[in-house]
Amino acid sequence: MNAMLHNPTPVLRKSRQRLTKSGIPRPTRAARPGMALTELLVTGVVIAAALGALAVVSESLRADTARDRTHDTLTLIASAMSAYHAEYGPAALPPSTPDALAALFYDPATAEDLADLSLERDANYRPMLRDGFGQPLVYLTPAERGAATGDFVSAGPDRRFGDPFADDPATRRAAADNLYASDREPHQP
Repeated sequence: MNAMLHNPTPVLRKSRQRLTKSGIPRPTRAARPGMALTELLVTGVVIAAALGALAVVSESLRADTARDRTHDTLTLIASAMSAYHAEYGPAALPPSTPDALAALFYDPATAEDLADLSLERDANYRPMLRDGFGQPLVYLTPAERGAATGDFVSAGPDRRFGDPFADDPATRRAAADNLYASDREPHQP
């Protein structure tokens, strides 16, 4: 019996796991669910970087879409103006923007060219057409333009009209991105 008390085989110690009240071992720190603070911060930084890149790309696409929409609108107007000038002569459009738009939109010779565009009304219920940037297009008379025919112009992405011949450099810069119906090629930034 004495031999049984002094068993030469080593006794395996149980690991020091903490038990819940029901006797189930608690998970160790490595097996606990959840995220460490550093993992959470890294995930937040990655998500913020992805959202920042998405914002830059979406703004670029929005500007390109507005520029293309403006170019398409001005191309349709240029086509209608050519038909109108062929029918009535080069200086036949009325001098004000609303009157020139009404003449183009409601004349049978040009109405079909402009069927894809929709006229809006300003506060005085006069016809108005907006460019892709949300600004109204403006009609320049032949005298204002210094040419045989008038032209419609968009203020462009900066939403400011400018005068390319002005003495003020800021006014000349504002004119640099103006888009004209007489320009048949897309504007390249």
